[in-house]
Amino acid sequence: GLATASIKVDIIVIKLFMYAKIIDFFKIYYYFCVSIRTTLFIIMAYKINPDTCVACGTCQGECPSGAIKEGDVYSIDPDVCVSCGACADACPMGAISPEE
Repeated sequence: GLATASIKVDIIVIKLFMYAKIIDFFKIYYYFCVSIRTTLFIIMAYKINPDTCVACGTCQGECPSGAIKEGDVYSIDPDVCVSCGACADACPMGAISPEE
């Protein structure tokens, strides 16, 4: 269903409501707020299959949030991932998929 909410804008809120339609901006005391309308859904991070990943680094260059960390096998920080799917589209091995 649809929900309308007034929220204090910060990085976490922007991540949670990145697909929301902005209705209005306003200020309450020293807080800048925004009214939004969004369909409620759960944002799930992507994950890298360590058995398929060849650590080529292609995904890391495509990630807009810097969630992919380098190593023997690359990994995705679920707290930083914005679930855009750019990494999965870029992976030549098909090693990246949404978490279930």
